[in-house]
Amino acid sequence: MAVLGEAVRLSMENARVTRNLTDAQLYCESKMAELQAGFLSTDGVSDMPIEPMADSMLESDSESVGANWLYSVQSELIDDGLLLVSVTVTQDPNTVKKPVSFTMTRMVLDTSTMTTETTEETL
Repeated sequence: MAVLGEAVRLSMENARVTRNLTDAQLYCESKMAELQAGFLSTDGVSDMPIEPMADSMLESDSESVGANWLYSVQSELIDDGLLLVSVTVTQDPNTVKKPVSFTMTRMVLDTSTMTTETTEETL
């Protein structure tokens, strides 16, 4: 019985870690999409809380999606008008015993250096 109990406990722990890693990947993808759409700055930030949102699928109204998650953004200019941006999402280590972390890196156009030029053509 002790061996089976330990196997069940380890299975539940692995399922929790897998669920949290999947959540971290989704939050990271969401922050990267916000960054690429221009809703989030490419300026470096560290340990910013992800704003929780209410989820109608949760049984308890007090629980919220995104609570206890932090994100960081680092960017590096690699070419004229091109940034290498890394977004890291992690669980808040102050509230979670074994925090999960995920990092995504992509090349993004630096919109702050882009200018709009209009050219006129004469026929």
